[in-house]
Amino acid sequence: QACDELARMTTGAAIATPAQPDRLPAGDAPPERWQRAARHAIELAEDKLWTAVGARARTWLHRRGLDEATLRYWRIGFNPAARRIDGLFAPRGIVIPCIERGQVWSLKLRRASGVPKYVHVAGSRPALFGAHTLARIRAAVICEGEFDAMLLHRYAGDLAGVVTLGSASGRLPETWLSDLLPVAQILVAYDADTAGARGAEAWQALSARVRRAALPTELHAKD
Repeated sequence: QACDELARMTTGAAIATPAQPDRLPAGDAPPERWQRAARHAIELAEDKLWTAVGARARTWLHRRGLDEATLRYWRIGFNPAARRIDGLFAPRGIVIPCIERGQVWSLKLRRASGVPKYVHVAGSRPALFGAHTLARIRAAVICEGEFDAMLLHRYAGDLAGVVTLGSASGRLPETWLSDLLPVAQILVAYDADTAGARGAEAWQALSARVRRAALPTELHAKD
């Protein structure tokens, strides 16, 4: 794209570029059929969370500092049993949707038991959770997980944008770089462990604007 723009400025015409393969780029959102099913799953899970069936899940979330307004803002829900919803299989657990740019990118579930604790519904695509909080703001904090990001947004959302890739090992897809370009200062608030250090180093390799936040050790509580 940069080469095309430079060519137009100097010659008035774009340069010839190789034809792209007929496949969905990794940076694109899931297809529309998946989106419809995911939106239905989100609605069902939201409804369940606020019924008697979701009482234990609500209690667990509240203990993590997530109040009702925060949970509703991020459209958190609860799936009470493993099931298929419009063709998508979702295990039992707390549903964490990633909705950015008007599209559903992923459905992540936090299970009450079993390994791993977190699973993605098949068809989910990597995205920058919380990217919409970066609009018209000069600082951002990159958290290790979604619950951390939601909690920080609750208390500091007027001071900084809050985003996450869902884990310390997540890597930013190129399609989301543009969301971070206007941000003057970026802090990485990962856990004080080996995975957190490696994840922070990967972010710092992207730009000199990225710094690792030094958090008190007692704040690092494992989920």
